Amino acid sequence: MEKSRLAYFSVFHPFRGGIAEFNELLFNELSHSFTVNKYQFKHQYPNILFPGKSQFIDEGQFQPNTSFSPINPLSFYQTARQINKSKPSVFLTAYWMPFFAPGLGTVSKRIDKNIKKVALLHNVVPHEKRAMDDGFNRYFLKQFDGFITLSETVSKQLLSYEPKAKHIQLYHPNYSQFGEKMDKEKARKLLKLPSDKTIILFFGIIREYKGLDWLLEAVDGIDNYHLIIAGESYVNFEKYDQLIDEKGIRENITRFDGFIENEKVRSIFSASNYTVLPYKSATQSGIAAIAKNFQLPMLVTPVGELPEEVIQNETGYVCPSADVKGIQEGLQSMQANHQRYQQKLLEQTKDQSWENFGKQATAFIQSL
Repeated sequence: MEKSRLAYFSVFHPFRGGIAEFNELLFNELSHSFTVNKYQFKHQYPNILFPGKSQFIDEGQFQPNTSFSPINPLSFYQTARQINKSKPSVFLTAYWMPFFAPGLGTVSKRIDKNIKKVALLHNVVPHEKRAMDDGFNRYFLKQFDGFITLSETVSKQLLSYEPKAKHIQLYHPNYSQFGEKMDKEKARKLLKLPSDKTIILFFGIIREYKGLDWLLEAVDGIDNYHLIIAGESYVNFEKYDQLIDEKGIRENITRFDGFIENEKVRSIFSASNYTVLPYKSATQSGIAAIAKNFQLPMLVTPVGELPEEVIQNETGYVCPSADVKGIQEGLQSMQANHQRYQQKLLEQTKDQSWENFGKQATAFIQSL
């Protein structure tokens, strides 16, 4: 029996970041049930607006197959026409910030009426809010027949705009593309990290809402630790450097600046004892999905869906409050208990696979 055609419009490899990684893995799972065609953005942002060093892992590999640019309205119509010509049964796109709403909303609006339209929502209300967000969200969301969300928070945000929206709430599958866990001592030698310290990991793109400043204040007074800060900063890192110097903790910190390649992700997580998500606001987290793949216990603040990522005092610890004092209490608990959390974490994560996610997403799409 011939498979139905699905047009998947978003960012894929070689774009950097968790959204592109997610799309690649979901593409592989959906391909079991659909004939899936990728439709790749020309770019996410004009270079002048991009806060990082590069949008691509390897720009030389980049071969966009649409003209889509989120700031070029003409490209919205051209992209919709291109997708319609392939006559898919299903149109799927991912949504993670209102900046893309005019473009993605217009492409979706121009998709033929007989094609099912599904949006995968990573976020609806952004962490860093702007004046036009509400109107952009409304425009985008009203174009779709169904939605896949990754957390209860995002489901509630969706329903606040579209109370009758058909949707399924799934979960963020574990990121397994980085490979299996390495021997801890081998990983530490590779990265030139101390072998006799408890290594705490802060991983990912650095933004204001992720609370690195709170963490730097909270580690003051914690014994026998070494902190890894790994990831490109999308804000001026100078204020964090000043805080590090004020606290006199520079010798306790290793910073891996810039985009972290997959093999280095593996060694960083393998070398660490636990990871900290000291976020000031959140929905779900791709960092949690990486940590679970490496059976790395998590310390999280009580915001968004982060408390759902751990079983309190079994696979990690939820801070009593989202502030410096709460994080410091959490660090003290994790320093004492992180070793016994790992086995329970291994048992918990078995069902959060991409295979299960793909099956549930497929069943929902086919039910529309």
